This record gives sequence, C-alpha cells and structure tokens, in this order.
Amino acid sequence: DDLDKLLENIQRKRGDNVVIPFNGDVKECVSSLEATSMIPTHGRGCSTDSFQICQSQLMVARKLLSQVCAIADSGSQCLDLGRFSKVDFLIIVPRSEVLVHQTLHRIKLSGVLTDLGLEESACANQRADRYVLRLDGDVQSKFDAFMRKVKQNPYTLFVLIHDNSHVDLTR
Repeated sequence: DDLDKLLENIQRKRGDNVVIPFNGDVKECVSSLEATSMIPTHGRGCSTDSFQICQSQLMVARKLLSQVCAIADSGSQCLDLGRFSKVDFLIIVPRSEVLVHQTLHRIKLSGVLTDLGLEESACANQRADRYVLRLDGDVQSKFDAFMRKVKQNPYTLFVLIHDNSHVDLTR
C-alpha cells in the first residue's frame, strides 16, 4: 500500500543509515554500525525490555478516563458506568502492515486480553488479531460485526480506539 511504498522509498534514500535508536529524533540518522554500539537511555520513562506504560501514555489515559467520568456525572448524559460488568475494545489502525503488526505485538506484550478476561492466556496471542481492525477494503463488514456485538451486549463497555498516529516522514 501507499504507506509501505513511502517507507521503502525513504529506506532506499537512507541507505545504510538508520534513525538514532533509544529516543532519537526521526530526522537524525547514523550508520547502522554506529547504532548497534549505542546504549539505551531510559530518560523518557519507557523500558525496552518488557511492556510498560510510558508516563505520557498514562497521562492521556487518565485524561480520557476523567472525560468519560465527567460525561457520566453530567446531567445531560445518561451514562451509568456501574452497569457495565465487562470491558471490550477494538483498535482501528491505518492500512499499513507495519502498524498492524506493531499494534498486535503491543496487545500481546501488554497482556490486556487476559487482564480484561477477554481471552484465556493459552490462546490470547493467537486471538489478538480479533481486536485490531485494519482500514482496508474489508473494513465495513468487520465494523458492522463489531456494531452487532455492541448492540447484543448491553452490559459490556466497548472502547473504540482509532489509532491514526504516525510520523510524517515526508517532512
């Protein structure tokens, strides 16, 4: 697709150079040989060894939760969070295979499927793709299936995440 072609084109232009790993800027490149000798810095609150929530992610999550609670508490909306006995989610991602695989990897690494009781731990990794919707030609039928699931489960709080985050590599 277009994003994958753009990434391939940029990689061809960079040659053997790579983006500086471990908190480097996307526009700063070094040779791949030099990058392999670099040591990770943990100054931004993320660990590369295992799944951890970064400080910025935690702040965004708290803000979103605060907004949901404010809606629930307002007199204009009728949202009783106490009526939900389960939580389910769907993450919509752009067409890029890279982003799809990255999202699947993060879902598997986080353990969220077993934490929410959506999947048994033995099969959670094989079923992670059920929770990621790629914006491709089949998006409408998959989204319709999700909406049917929402309507059939009134005591499940469904969270729909549209992850359109990306780096504009053309600048």
